[in-house]
Amino acid sequence: MNRQRKINLKRLLSIIVFGVIVHLIILSLTPRKLDTDFVEWDGRFEKLQKSFERKQRIKKQSLPRQNMVLLHNRTIKTTTSKFHAPAADIDAILKETDPIKRANPDLMEMEGIKRKPKPPKRQKPAIVEAEMPSNSNEDPALQNLGKLFNSLEINVKMAVDRYNQNSLHKYLRILEESSIPSKVDPDLRIIVLTLSRPLSLLRCLERINAAYFYGDVVLVDIWIDRLASKKHDGKVVQIARGFKFEHAIKHIHFRDSHVGIREQWINTWTPRKKSKEIAVILEDDVDVSPYFYKWLKATHKQYDHREDVSGFGLSTVYPDPLAIEPDNCTRHQPTNPIRCAIDVPLTSPVYMYRIPTTWGFSPHRKSWESFQHWYKNVSTIAGFEPKVPGLKHTEWFEYFGDSMWSMWHIYYTHINKRFCIFPNLPFDSKFADHRAEVGLHVFEKKKRKKSKRIIPLVINWDDKILDKLPDDPPKVDYDGTIMMNETYKHP
Repeated sequence: MNRQRKINLKRLLSIIVFGVIVHLIILSLTPRKLDTDFVEWDGRFEKLQKSFERKQRIKKQSLPRQNMVLLHNRTIKTTTSKFHAPAADIDAILKETDPIKRANPDLMEMEGIKRKPKPPKRQKPAIVEAEMPSNSNEDPALQNLGKLFNSLEINVKMAVDRYNQNSLHKYLRILEESSIPSKVDPDLRIIVLTLSRPLSLLRCLERINAAYFYGDVVLVDIWIDRLASKKHDGKVVQIARGFKFEHAIKHIHFRDSHVGIREQWINTWTPRKKSKEIAVILEDDVDVSPYFYKWLKATHKQYDHREDVSGFGLSTVYPDPLAIEPDNCTRHQPTNPIRCAIDVPLTSPVYMYRIPTTWGFSPHRKSWESFQHWYKNVSTIAGFEPKVPGLKHTEWFEYFGDSMWSMWHIYYTHINKRFCIFPNLPFDSKFADHRAEVGLHVFEKKKRKKSKRIIPLVINWDDKILDKLPDDPPKVDYDGTIMMNETYKHP
């Protein structure tokens, strides 16, 4: 029995502690504290104001009519309807209020009336501002009190505004870095991967902010990995926290430890079962076109039902080399270079290529879930390497090692015969551009030669292009040739 009582007591204490923690978390996340603090400050301010007005009314009753003034920031406000004037001023008042005596100025002297005029109906007192006279008979104590009240009013308002602003910013920052934004069910989820390139991240976020989202709900997930020193880059954190999106919700994720580019890519998006969100993964050195979401939304709607699709690319294969370059490819020769690239007729604005892109990749939901499950099982096998014989990407994987995460995805799409959807627009235009900033796979910044044509981002758009999306796009093999006998059959 004693043992059972101890167990029950421990359970009760754990429940109480958990309830206290949940209560503290809710209090830290709610903005009600701002309102209570403001009411507290406003109450003090109101008490001080009433006290000052009461002293002012007492003082005015003993002052002459011409000195009934209210001191406020070195100006006087003279009221003309609230207080009784002395007998000497009755003539002027009667002349203004009585139309008969206004027409007969001598009538008042004949009647010999010296009485106080009837107070007019209550109206807002007319306020006349004038410079403070140098020979004012105002009590110095009242003057000092007015100055103190004026400065205190300004300082209190400034303090309250500053407190509210700082508290609101702090609350928003806590909200952006909590799990609350992850509860949002967006139409588009933009995942930005970053580590230690603050200026590159800023440019990437600016490009996203300049895109068109057409009123849809957009969530920007910024995943910040830790450096090898087990710290986050301070400038990257500062830019991520300070950047404000006009049409998107921001959510910042801080890695607890250094996970590397492979884990950043594979384990940042886990689609929900009932959600229909579109996700796109960007590294911080990728710029997007203003119309990238229009393209993604249309292509997902057209080809999401297919089971031979691994994802949707915003970039193009060219100018990157083909996975298997033909024997006649001489693009690296200084004289008479032959372009080795995919050549699909422009009658089809899309094509399907066997190598998925990493420069703006939008995963196919079912394919990505299957890939994550496969990777979780295969990555634990000792000595397993995802190599596809004959591909140039396999040579790169042997050089870079496990940091080349895309080789795992290439291997998976190879054994499952899946393709990535690419845009096929005039002049090799694309919806995402890789700036090739110095990082894990780029060791130095290469300057583009003036003679080399720069691939343009799509900055002008015509919706008629989407009307040409074919039901069965051309499929392209590793070497860039069109697979003529490959047609999709819906299961």
